[in-house]
Amino acid sequence: MKRLGELLTRIGLLNRRERYSLTYGGWGLIILLMLVVLASILYNLDSFLSPVRPVKSDVLVLEGWVPDYAFPEMIHEFRTGRYRIILVTGGPLVKGFFLSQYQSEARLSAASLIAQGVGKDSVVAVPSPFVIKDRTYESALALRKWIDSVHAPITSFNILTLGAHARRTWMLFNRAFGKRASIGIISIVDLSYDSRHWWTSSEGVRDVIDESVAYLYAKFLFHPPSRN
Repeated sequence: MKRLGELLTRIGLLNRRERYSLTYGGWGLIILLMLVVLASILYNLDSFLSPVRPVKSDVLVLEGWVPDYAFPEMIHEFRTGRYRIILVTGGPLVKGFFLSQYQSEARLSAASLIAQGVGKDSVVAVPSPFVIKDRTYESALALRKWIDSVHAPITSFNILTLGAHARRTWMLFNRAFGKRASIGIISIVDLSYDSRHWWTSSEGVRDVIDESVAYLYAKFLFHPPSRN
């Protein structure tokens, strides 16, 4: 085989070149660097999914599905941020619908805010219809439709939501509104797990991984129909 190669080289059918290849040490260094990058991504994943980027506005939007422990912080934000109104979004209740007079997350959370001292005139429930998927986007569309129907001069607002759901919410509301409004996001810390070490609990792993997959789906695969 060697002689054949030399013969083919002499008659111009082959070229002989030097080739560099990684040693075991080189491969080990590359694998180590990849592991460091992966660990850094995982360590900062919850922070990426939970941004706090408010804009200057006097309108606060609350996702009505947030747990009760988020309400004190939300009320604090409303009062210290000098907002004039809270718009509460959310679809039908998934449990207690037939017993509750409110029947939607939006109305239930709006009533909870009023019960905790927020003025009735400062809270508006904006419920969305039942859908089997893309509920956040449907809530954004319902809010846009409500703003259009009342001819309210709302050109900016901040959304308040929980934990790792925030970045997906922010993105989907921006898609629904387009250039109609400047939208900020405020993520309240999810107390069901330690956000700094989310990988140490089943709740943290489930929530962060689920939201990561949902964000990637919304970012690259979700193509909503045009609704004007």
